[in-house]
Amino acid sequence: MIRAVFFDWYSTLANIDKSRAEQYIKMFREIGIEICPEKAMRGLLRADQYLTQEEQRRPFAGRSREERADIYIAYPRMILDETGMSGREEAAIRVRDIMRELRREPRPVAVPILFDDVFPTIKTLKERGILLGVISNASRELSFSCRQVGLTPYLDIVLTSQEAGARKPEPQIFRYALEKVGVPAAEAVFVGDQYDADVIGARSAGLHPVLIDRYDLYPQATDCPRIRNLGELAKHLQ
Repeated sequence: MIRAVFFDWYSTLANIDKSRAEQYIKMFREIGIEICPEKAMRGLLRADQYLTQEEQRRPFAGRSREERADIYIAYPRMILDETGMSGREEAAIRVRDIMRELRREPRPVAVPILFDDVFPTIKTLKERGILLGVISNASRELSFSCRQVGLTPYLDIVLTSQEAGARKPEPQIFRYALEKVGVPAAEAVFVGDQYDADVIGARSAGLHPVLIDRYDLYPQATDCPRIRNLGELAKHLQ
């Protein structure tokens, strides 16, 4: 029996992909390259997965500015790859450098946008008496973001890597959440969009992983339930 369901934040509940994709599309357009929105989103998500792997291999805090720049070029590079323009290294470098300059400018804090399937799913699970939470490698502002979008009343725990002292896919972050809600791992599910951080991480702590693959990035993932939207989650909670 499943008593608790935990969710990743970015690209699982919070839809940051559209705004990020629009930024990159605009930057590429400025240098004469048109990018399809869906291809841009797929490239961004692939780059997110790559960054997670790199952070796990060697934390960014211990890397030089130049080393970090070499990693962040994955975003424009993978967008170009999705669009069939692999090898356009000069274009990837130009877009990376433009985005780096933009990030230095002060920007207002944006209210997160949730996917349309989030509240219907959360409300249904809550009505069934299931404990709910968010586990993320995101910043310590996550609790504030959940309040902004009205999720807080439905959540039993909001946990960041800073609070847990561990990052996904490390099992400690999942175990910390389980201890807080008082549920054994065998009775908990974790839903996330990255195979390495979310599926492997949750499984290493004994939880049941569910991969949400909104953009069909992991057709080869057959060792866990794979859903295209949160509306499909209920059938995996029997």
